[in-house]
Amino acid sequence: MDKMICTASGKERLPGTLFASVTDHRFSRLTSRNPAPLGGLSLEVLVKNSICVLALLLVVLGLSGSVQAQTPVNIVYPIDGGTYPITGPAPGPLNSAYFTSSFSVTCGGGGHTVSWGFDGNPPLGTANFYDQTSSQFVYKLPGGVHTFWVNSDCGVSQVRFRIGN
Repeated sequence: MDKMICTASGKERLPGTLFASVTDHRFSRLTSRNPAPLGGLSLEVLVKNSICVLALLLVVLGLSGSVQAQTPVNIVYPIDGGTYPITGPAPGPLNSAYFTSSFSVTCGGGGHTVSWGFDGNPPLGTANFYDQTSSQFVYKLPGGVHTFWVNSDCGVSQVRFRIGN
């Protein structure tokens, strides 16, 4: 049995040939007595072409999903909706806690800027970077609900979290 290669046009070809006609007997029991039941195309050809088109569609959809998954600003920590510090048992109400935050920013095409901070306060830090940067820092926060935000010239992200229960 010859191996077939699917091409972008949905046609099969043998390795080393340019669109040769291929007979594959795996589909022989699917064909009807009429050799061309659907507008001149046999059921065998329709099934083979459908398999090639489906395979190409799955590849295209898979690639487009991975491209869209990348966001310019990614807050790694804290996690949106989380309560910190994570201890067992829970610490209860806290006046304050030292808290670690982490983020990354990826922007294409040269120089960019980023700033970050908590709640509605002025930025804790700013940076100029080329294509990609990441930062991790520790900051003392009072107990209660907070918003960590990161603003870049190519994207924005924020998460809400709680210090203490």
